[in-house]
Amino acid sequence: MGITLSACNGSTPQQDSTSHQEAENDVSENNDHVQGMKLRDVAGQATIQTSNVAIPDIKQMSKKELQLAGRYHVQISCKDPFPKCDSGSAEFIINLLPDGTAYRTFVYFGRVSNEISGSESPIVNDSVNHQDTWEYDPANNEIIIHRAYNVDFYYDVIDENTIQMKLEKILHGKEENIAYFEAGNPAPSKAYKFEKYDDH
Repeated sequence: MGITLSACNGSTPQQDSTSHQEAENDVSENNDHVQGMKLRDVAGQATIQTSNVAIPDIKQMSKKELQLAGRYHVQISCKDPFPKCDSGSAEFIINLLPDGTAYRTFVYFGRVSNEISGSESPIVNDSVNHQDTWEYDPANNEIIIHRAYNVDFYYDVIDENTIQMKLEKILHGKEENIAYFEAGNPAPSKAYKFEKYDDH
């Protein structure tokens, strides 16, 4: 029976062994290639997922919001605990991007400190994966910056180039804000007015 099978097969045992080995090598090489592709694919997916965490889906911005988008700044004395500097003053910059994301930066003594999602707080330790977002509320004519831990900062829109902190609403506007500042996170001492940079 073994001879019959061998005859039907049309190959010798040695040829079978060689062919089988070659087939295994081909499969192995192919698997290595596929696995390599999968590793690259996974790495790419991991990168995409990380960026998705950092930048959430943003709603379509209104015409008014696109007009308000830009970089705003104000000088704050270091006597105010909010910028966390020892002496002199700090420049507080708010960057409202037209995709609905927001960044905050303190600049003082030639040093730049990027503030993302409440990371300026010595009490709350935020992950860099958190991302501030912002929107314009036409009913109250205010900009709302949504920060980490469901804390919101509110700004009156004076005009397209000027916004001003709504201090009372920042401190007491919602339960999460109250808890945030009661936990010891520094609050601004007054309602600062921000002017938009002239980038032209």
